[in-house]
Amino acid sequence: MMQIQVGSVLSRTLDVFTADFGKLLLLAWKPLVLLLAFGFCLGFIQGLLGVVWLVPTVGPFVTLGTIALFVLAIHRYRLLGWNDETKRVRLRIGARELRFFGFMLAVSLFTQLHNYERVFLYTITREDSPLRDLYFATLIPSAVVEWVAALLLPAFALALPAIAVDNPHPLSTAWNLARGNYWRLLCILVAFALPSALVVRYLIPSADTIWHNTLLLFVSCVTAGLAAIALCLVFQDRHASRTTAAHMKEIEHDD
Repeated sequence: MMQIQVGSVLSRTLDVFTADFGKLLLLAWKPLVLLLAFGFCLGFIQGLLGVVWLVPTVGPFVTLGTIALFVLAIHRYRLLGWNDETKRVRLRIGARELRFFGFMLAVSLFTQLHNYERVFLYTITREDSPLRDLYFATLIPSAVVEWVAALLLPAFALALPAIAVDNPHPLSTAWNLARGNYWRLLCILVAFALPSALVVRYLIPSADTIWHNTLLLFVSCVTAGLAAIALCLVFQDRHASRTTAAHMKEIEHDD
């Protein structure tokens, strides 16, 4: 099969992003409104009941879930075409949505383990809680887990488009399509993740305000959209190359 051309994928991704920007906005508005509604409700309940741990613990999963709906919608329209079914975000949660969210949740948990530990073991606990000692004790093991997960991600990243088209074996499909292109896929993922991380780290103020959270959400949506388009392009290219290779083998076998 033909190898992935990193520069070509990145260039085509930017071209698709700019050409389909209107479609992306159309897909984004519903998840964003849903996220704002959930965020308001969580904040209201936390303020009303005085449950200080509610937003820090539930909020990240709500954000991830709504972004997953947006990313799934991008995969669906890029792989299946822009039609009556794919030009809107489905809010009815079925097996496809659960599998897609489950994969994104697993990636988020293992690649950002220290963030979750900081919330559950440090942020919401009291100063004398033994959980804080556990948090500091797990810093190095968590970093190791994150690095291993990040290094494994390119081999299985194509599971997302496979799930989006209801492939029954997304992990094995992703592994087979990524074979021989691990470093190229890693470069593509880093090309989108690194600028996003730098923007969040150095350009967005760290204060916990509505503007800070809005900017974070915007950066997350743009990064997720670009990565989704790139994965779809790679998935289509690799699938077409694999089909062509299989067809050529059949011809050679017949001869």
